[in-house]
Amino acid sequence: MDLPLKGHGNARPRSDVLVGHNAVKRDRSSVELKARGMSEEYQQRVSLYKAAASVAGGFLALSLVWLLVSDQLVAMLPVGVKETAWLQTAKGLAYVVLAALLIFVLVLRHLRVQDRYRISLERGRDRVERTFFSAPVGVGLIDLDRRWLYANRALSEALAVAPEALVGHFLDETLPASVLALLQDRGCCTDELRGCAGVELELCNRRGERRWLSAHISLLHDEQGRPEHYVMTLSDETVRHEQAAALAEADRALEAMAEGVLVVDRLGRIRRANFAAERLCGVESGALLRRPVRRLLRYGSTNARELRRLFAALRDGRSWTGELAGRRRNGSSFAAWVAVSPLGGERRAQMVVVFSDISEHKQAQARLAFLSTHDPLTGLHNRATLPALLSAAMKAQARRDGHVWLACIALDGFQAVNGSLGHQAGDAVLREAAQRLQTWVGAGGSVARLDGDKFALVCGAETHQRDLANFVADLQARLDAPFEVSGERLSITASLGVARAPDDGRKPSDLIQAAEAAMDRAKQAGGNRAEIYSEALDEGGRARLRMVSLLREALRREELTLHYQPRLSATTGKVLSLEALLRWHSAELGEVGPGEFIPIAERSGLIVEIGDWVLSEALRQYREWQDLGLVLDRIAVNLSMRQLHEPRLVERVEGLLARHGLPAHVLELEVTESALAEDPKEAMRVLRALKRLGVRLAVDDFGTGYSSLAYLKLIPLDYLKIDRSFVREVPGSASDCSIVRTVIALCEALGARTVAEGVETDEQRGFLRRAGCDEFQGFLFSRPVSPARIPVLLQDRFNPGGRDEVEAKVLVVDDDPKVAAALRRELMFHGYDVELAGDGEEALALLAREGDVVAAICDYRMPRMNGIELLRRVREYYPGVGRIMLTGQAELSTVSDAVNAGAIHRFFTKPWDVDELQDALRWAARRYRERLEA
Repeated sequence: MDLPLKGHGNARPRSDVLVGHNAVKRDRSSVELKARGMSEEYQQRVSLYKAAASVAGGFLALSLVWLLVSDQLVAMLPVGVKETAWLQTAKGLAYVVLAALLIFVLVLRHLRVQDRYRISLERGRDRVERTFFSAPVGVGLIDLDRRWLYANRALSEALAVAPEALVGHFLDETLPASVLALLQDRGCCTDELRGCAGVELELCNRRGERRWLSAHISLLHDEQGRPEHYVMTLSDETVRHEQAAALAEADRALEAMAEGVLVVDRLGRIRRANFAAERLCGVESGALLRRPVRRLLRYGSTNARELRRLFAALRDGRSWTGELAGRRRNGSSFAAWVAVSPLGGERRAQMVVVFSDISEHKQAQARLAFLSTHDPLTGLHNRATLPALLSAAMKAQARRDGHVWLACIALDGFQAVNGSLGHQAGDAVLREAAQRLQTWVGAGGSVARLDGDKFALVCGAETHQRDLANFVADLQARLDAPFEVSGERLSITASLGVARAPDDGRKPSDLIQAAEAAMDRAKQAGGNRAEIYSEALDEGGRARLRMVSLLREALRREELTLHYQPRLSATTGKVLSLEALLRWHSAELGEVGPGEFIPIAERSGLIVEIGDWVLSEALRQYREWQDLGLVLDRIAVNLSMRQLHEPRLVERVEGLLARHGLPAHVLELEVTESALAEDPKEAMRVLRALKRLGVRLAVDDFGTGYSSLAYLKLIPLDYLKIDRSFVREVPGSASDCSIVRTVIALCEALGARTVAEGVETDEQRGFLRRAGCDEFQGFLFSRPVSPARIPVLLQDRFNPGGRDEVEAKVLVVDDDPKVAAALRRELMFHGYDVELAGDGEEALALLAREGDVVAAICDYRMPRMNGIELLRRVREYYPGVGRIMLTGQAELSTVSDAVNAGAIHRFFTKPWDVDELQDALRWAARRYRERLEA
């Protein structure tokens, strides 16, 4: 029979597998037995009972057989009583020996079985222990006193604690207090716990690493149902959390993009569309999902060729970029720039379609193209296009053997309107005059604005009446009607000069010269009259000849002088350069304005000689200032169209620089767009030669001509001067603001610096500075002054920001004075300089006037212009200003949409948290400084 072997559960484990064995040696046997489970214990008991029963049964059978057989044998033997007693003794001894042998055999057999069982059990225990300690999931045993009994390697690595530092120590010695509190709140490690409790922990381990852990704690019971110990499993979820956070961040970035993004699968269905894509397509949220992209693009686009190329790229999995034009579902038109790319990674069959609305950019381009050939104030053709208009009309009339009339018109006394009623009234008169002329001439002719108060009208002889006198009378009658301006009726007369082709000239330039001569004669005769060009009676021609003669005398008599107007840095206020401007004080005519004598000098060719004198005098004066120790970066001189096309211009400039001992980089030469357009290739050749010499180059009055951008990008420009006609209406005119920003962006693309002419107000200066203009020039800083005043002028530093001290400011916009005052007190208490505005219009005016506003804080609900619309305009006009919204709970969805669209940087619900608001303002200030430094 088999017998149980006591003490087999006390076998010593391997020291290299069990960690912390010595610390709990006294408890190991009991813990191991308890950990086996009820089924194993029951089977062991049954096995012991069977072994005991087999031994007892064998011994009982042997005893019974021996007694029966031995007694019968003794009874059959013929022996006496003495021998019988001896036999009984021998029989008992034999029984004992046989029983001992039997017990020995049975016990030996049982011991062998037990030894095999023990060895198998030890090997199984070793395997379990190795598996336990090498498991990728952390596992630990905790007794009811919250002490660690065991801890495997994964658990110790997750906690960054050595295993020997865990075993035998309490939980509160090895885990942070915050983790223990969280476990306690979740009901972990309590006697009432039933089953398994799980919790996710954010833990900073002892190495300073922040980890996300998933902990599950189970309470085990013994066979009587009493709590025995805890089992903790700990898995590291840090990578999963980081991946989830990165995915969420990428998702937020995708939704916050201003560009629409579509993810298209291999079947051409839309799998993902961000908010911007839905907004640009004009559909509701989720309406694009699972729709075929072909149907969407076919609906929206009107450009069939580009659409076919796009579909081919989608079909072949190729990249493609292009422009599509069409309409949205609601009928509004749009222009989109689309880029298609294969999606990288394992899902290469998918494509990404990125598109953006470029409608505003296209409109700005169209506006700029329009303004290159048209007058921005009246919308008429400008002087640069007049020769082309005349040429087309003359060719058309030549086929009919007819005549072309050109009328040059000047409004009499127009300067008095500007002086008495202001420039706005003058602009209104010009627009009204342009409208009258355009209406009168109709579709059979053309009207152009030459400059100032001068217009030109081109029409065929059959357009109105063939009688020239009736033509002039009708035109004068149309202009003689009173002008209604600012509630007043103004009677403004006009001086007309009329020339006829081909009688008065066969080339556009000749006809223009004839008509202007007739107009000049009408003005000199007192105005309010018309003059028909007559070569025999050309008093204007004689007057021009006289002025040319006087100009020649002026050069000899030194009647010409130069005045200088400063150009200063938009960021530092330092005077960087001076522009030389020509003045003429005639002994016979008195003061003659540049607008009167320079055109005559141009037409006569005398401008070349005058230009040489201006260039030489400006360099001489610069050298004189330099010898006095004055610091000046450069001197700017205007080049006329005639000078630009002079064959020896480059040699002349090089010789003058050498004569005065000056390097070429101190000289800046300015040319107009019209001069570039006359002969672009020749102009480009000359300018490149000047650039090789080291001279700096600038384009003057940019936007008033029609120079080709294709040639412009090939000219090595240093400066581009924005014409004063675009500066005059900023920041009030959205179209002029857009044009100015477009010109500045063009300068950046060409690698040139931007100079704004005609800066006269703080609002203009503030807008231009924020838009990125590099230099200012205008009456706000200084009028043209004589050379004697330049040393004093150069010692001043003009403040480009408009204040004595440039400081950062915060703009608060709220129609509730109490809320605005409370917010102002809080911000001023923390050291901020606060400006207040009651509505959107006042806020935009303050931004234009004040410098260094780092952030605008506005309420959502305001009259006339809500907060979102205001911040959209701030983003458009002043992109460097931080945009912060204060709102109530009811507007959160609307404000969230504005945040996703990029109109708002931060928003806070009322009542706001002062600390969070300060953090947002500090971020806005850092962003503002970084943009300035960039």
